[in-house]
Amino acid sequence: MVVIYDWSFAERLQCPRAEREACLGLVSDLVDLAAKARRLGLLSLVDTIEGDQHFLLRKGLQLIVDGVKPDAVRRILENYILSDNCRGRELLARCLILEGIAGIQSGVNPKNIREMLLSFFGADGPALFADRPSSGVEEDLEYTFQKIDPSDAPQPAIASLSATLQDLSDREIQECLKEVSTRDLAKAVQGMSGSAQMRIFKNLSKRGATYLQETLSDMAPVESSELLAAQDKIQSIIADLESRGAIRETGEALTPSQVQSENPG
Repeated sequence: MVVIYDWSFAERLQCPRAEREACLGLVSDLVDLAAKARRLGLLSLVDTIEGDQHFLLRKGLQLIVDGVKPDAVRRILENYILSDNCRGRELLARCLILEGIAGIQSGVNPKNIREMLLSFFGADGPALFADRPSSGVEEDLEYTFQKIDPSDAPQPAIASLSATLQDLSDREIQECLKEVSTRDLAKAVQGMSGSAQMRIFKNLSKRGATYLQETLSDMAPVESSELLAAQDKIQSIIADLESRGAIRETGEALTPSQVQSENPG
């Protein structure tokens, strides 16, 4: 038996708004599990198998941990879904579990798993989900911070940019970050000193820091030529901001008012 997402199946998925919204908690749980598995490995999901109340989720996680191949896992879960001939909220929950388990086993980025699962809720799904706290993404970001050692030296290819960033104030770094693409920033961060990395994350919004972390997790290690190219782009942005008077020229001391704004306490 195979689950086919066609118009007939969509009719069976229909349920009252309140019941659909209740399933958003399951989306949060699956995204959190994906973040945990991506960070600590699939075996880290063993504890969840014992504690979760939903049979299909426990079954799916157990199959993953047991090393069952992805196509077999999907086939088994589909059989459980179709054999009970369920509909409405229960069918929606089971489909979320099916796709969530598939994404977790394949190592899909939690952000992309979230988008896949929210597509089951229609156009208003992302807005409904945005109102819910998601600890898994925050834990993933905290783990990124823990891995940064402020004493780490920069890679030679990007030492110049690390030094420049250390000379800028927090406000000036924030001005630069407004004009740097996330992808160029992610490339450059890979070669920065630990202290420069911390200053970058510190001066991003929570959403921006999460997006940078997600981009880094998806990005393969970059070559020295890519580091240099990213550094040159960011240095050009900094030079442009200096020429426009938006930030100080590198090496210029902070004025008393700038010092006060950096240390309001």
